[in-house]
Amino acid sequence: MHSRYYPLYPPPTHAPVDHRHLSALAMKRRPDVLVLPSKVDPFYKVIEGNVLCINPGMLGKGTCAMVTVNPDDGAHSLVERIEVTIVNCTS
Repeated sequence: MHSRYYPLYPPPTHAPVDHRHLSALAMKRRPDVLVLPSKVDPFYKVIEGNVLCINPGMLGKGTCAMVTVNPDDGAHSLVERIEVTIVNCTS
């Protein structure tokens, strides 16, 4: 994981990214859950072993994600206690 909010690093040369402020996009800590809506098909996936990445899709296109965090039982990490369901919101 490249620890940037911008999805591609380095960004394409035509992307409107001001490199003088690139350090402001750096994540100082690794998130437990990262929600990044995009136009690609919705998905959720554990990456880097302990980061849950959720792409709920675009609400305007009719999809969203329902996220349930189960109570802490002391034996499971946060990522193991989260349930994600991608939902069609138009029906």
